[in-house]
Amino acid sequence: MSGFRKLRAALVIALTWGVFWGVVGPLLAAAISLVIGASGPFSDGLGTLAWLFVTYAFVGGAMGLGFAGLTMILGRRKGWSLTRGRAILLGAFGGLVAYGLYGAGMGLVKGWIPNFGALPAAMVAGIGAITGVLTFGTAARGKLPAGNNEPKRIEE
Repeated sequence: MSGFRKLRAALVIALTWGVFWGVVGPLLAAAISLVIGASGPFSDGLGTLAWLFVTYAFVGGAMGLGFAGLTMILGRRKGWSLTRGRAILLGAFGGLVAYGLYGAGMGLVKGWIPNFGALPAAMVAGIGAITGVLTFGTAARGKLPAGNNEPKRIEE
């Protein structure tokens, strides 16, 4: 696979992860706020909801780039291949890393560290695992037959 196609694949993965995280993240945040009895993102107006979408989309896009880069680096190792289980673990681990970076960033910018509870950690790990397995499924459907390194071209 050429370098340009690898870059394009990484950017497509980042875009799809960003959109998925941008949509699912605020919905889960609203569900968690309903469970714990706090005011959710929908009660503060559309501005807060849009801010949550952008925040989750940015984090998801960065994680998608990390996922693509890590799988490309690990894919060079002899005998290594991306399996469904590895995709789930990489996605969940990425979600937890993103959550930790969020806490570190809030500590540096705002001077406070958010409450690292089990429910938000499980939420971001779950979103990461779901996006990891969805990416694996999409890649498995687009896999080329053995011995064929080039996709079919459209002939005029």
